[in-house]
Amino acid sequence: NVHCDYIFANIVEEVGLIGGMFLMWLYIMLFYRAISIVKKINKLSKTPDNLEPKYKFRQYLVLGLTAMIVLQALSNMAVSTDIIPVTGQTMPFVSYGTSSLLFMGVAMGIILSVSREVENDTNVADKMLETQTKEAVAATADGNTEIVVDNGGVSGRDVLEMINDNELNIEENERE
Repeated sequence: NVHCDYIFANIVEEVGLIGGMFLMWLYIMLFYRAISIVKKINKLSKTPDNLEPKYKFRQYLVLGLTAMIVLQALSNMAVSTDIIPVTGQTMPFVSYGTSSLLFMGVAMGIILSVSREVENDTNVADKMLETQTKEAVAATADGNTEIVVDNGGVSGRDVLEMINDNELNIEENERE
């Protein structure tokens, strides 16, 4: 079954070792992208030790689906090179098979959906941090030190005290 179980051997036969290495590189890059999505999810948590359940689910979902795709591809490559016995695993996105192709498409759609949500959440978090920083700067510029910004627990009053105590290493003329 060259079009199913031994598709990797056929690819290497047709396009050479460089084509086979390129296909392996594509699967490795898919796994790398999943790791970068998980790292972005970790940055969304307020505390590194305690991640919200919805973010944990997204991490497990992305890692699980990606690991399934990459391990299935590696399994097919190992079968094609006679490292392991024939398992009947298809090469994701390459082998002939409607149900496999359909499931891989759904899995990639889920991964891309999580990636898009993480990007949106990251952009919202960045905008909130930028707004809070602007509020803190405006509060110190206006002399209104009663505004407390949740930016690492630093309020306008704290910023003024740091300026007066010269903790920020600001020159005398810049302080005024």
